Amino acid sequence: MRIIHWREMRCLYLACSAAMAPALSGRAGEASLQPLGSCRSDAGQPGRRVEFLWPILEWTTGPEGHEEFLRPLWHSSARPGEEAVRYDFLYPIVIYHARGNKATGWLFPLYFHTRRPRAQEGFTRDDVLFPVLFKGQDRHGRGYLAVLPFGGRLRDIFLKDEVDIYSPFYIRTRKKDLETHHVLGPLVGWSRGADTHGGRVWPLFGEQTLDGKWRRGFVLWPFLHYYESDPESGKDQRGFIFVPFFARRREGHSDHWSVLFPFLGYSRNRRTGIQKWNVPWPLLEVTTGRSRGFRLFPIFGRKKNAESQRQFALWPIYHRLERRDDSYAEAGRWVLPFYWSKRRVAVETGKEESHWQLWPFARSESGPMGKRTALLALLPFRDPAGAERIYAPLWELLVDQQDSGGGRATSAFWRLYRHERHGDRRLLQIAPLYRMEREDAAHSRWSILLGLLSCEQSGAGRAWQLFHVFKFGKRSADAGPSVERPKETQRPPVAAEIRKAEDSRVAPVRIP
Repeated sequence: MRIIHWREMRCLYLACSAAMAPALSGRAGEASLQPLGSCRSDAGQPGRRVEFLWPILEWTTGPEGHEEFLRPLWHSSARPGEEAVRYDFLYPIVIYHARGNKATGWLFPLYFHTRRPRAQEGFTRDDVLFPVLFKGQDRHGRGYLAVLPFGGRLRDIFLKDEVDIYSPFYIRTRKKDLETHHVLGPLVGWSRGADTHGGRVWPLFGEQTLDGKWRRGFVLWPFLHYYESDPESGKDQRGFIFVPFFARRREGHSDHWSVLFPFLGYSRNRRTGIQKWNVPWPLLEVTTGRSRGFRLFPIFGRKKNAESQRQFALWPIYHRLERRDDSYAEAGRWVLPFYWSKRRVAVETGKEESHWQLWPFARSESGPMGKRTALLALLPFRDPAGAERIYAPLWELLVDQQDSGGGRATSAFWRLYRHERHGDRRLLQIAPLYRMEREDAAHSRWSILLGLLSCEQSGAGRAWQLFHVFKFGKRSADAGPSVERPKETQRPPVAAEIRKAEDSRVAPVRIP
């Protein structure tokens, strides 16, 4: 799969890498010229991460792919091994996401594109220049074209196999063997199929019948409605509704009665014994039996059964939900519009994922990879792989991250302040004034004013450097080469951060 690179960003990435590469001196580590930029590489890994004027420019490259940011305008990522690419421009206005033969893209709200593989060779494709042009290829490889309002044919759309538009006044649709004709929009229509037939003259009357299985219709819409089905067809349903005076419905084991529909009602499930009264709907509701509940809308409401429990107060401000099935146990709370939280635990493994947000001040999320907390959370919704990943670094004033190995990193004011702890490794930075790194008790380095004065300690020896040129002092003779961090304390390779961010439900802990 051919990947198109943005050449200007690539050249800028190479220039920034070259500017800070000498500080790496051919070894794993980080060269920092914050607040201008930094360059990081990991031992034994060909990947590299470059940041310039963080959080505006960011690049991550490695054997699994690359990822680029020019916030808030541009984001791209590619994983050639999986034939996956992603491009976002002013997300979500312009996007293109592709993986193999699947692709989705749009220029909202004018142009939309989708591509999906077929069961046989080839793929389906839909291109829409809204609301005028519809063009594509269906799952059988047949093309279609429609130009509105003049006419044309659509396929696999609106839950129909075919939609033929002859004019704004006449449309024909087909789903399997059922063919339906529409004249003057929804006013006049008729349908014919192997076992189905029906017609309507709206709003006077309309009926549709599947021979021997079900029948439904209306008279003087919206006042009189009726429907019925044969129990032997697998559905036992019948109903008669005369709005607003009376309604009687039977659906499976449930019976429903209503007077002054839909305000005064009673329902009963003959199998479970659950009964429900609405007097009147939706203000007062009482439920008894295996499921119990009470609602005094909008003041208070509660409903509980063996699988779930729901509660609200001062609707829509406060909501609470708990539910459990064979796979997960979940609990959530919402105090709109400022606070919401959700917790999810896998029943078999006990793995837990959770998140909470106090909008617009803070948010936190945790999972098997660790925990991340940030101050300032301006997005009133969750979109970990999209809006949060692209835009959140622009306004997050403080970020605290903990990984599953016990490491912790705290940064503030767009990484002007950084404090990291991971095993024996320590880092403290107040850019551009001071920076201190310690690999272990015997190996450390500190610098002030972007390295105008720096000192590196190895064992009992010390090496000083002034103005990046003048060197004096020496390292301990028995100190040996720089000690590489043990594997159990190393941070994840920079190349793996792309996969973690896009594949995980909970955003990863990324220690820069």
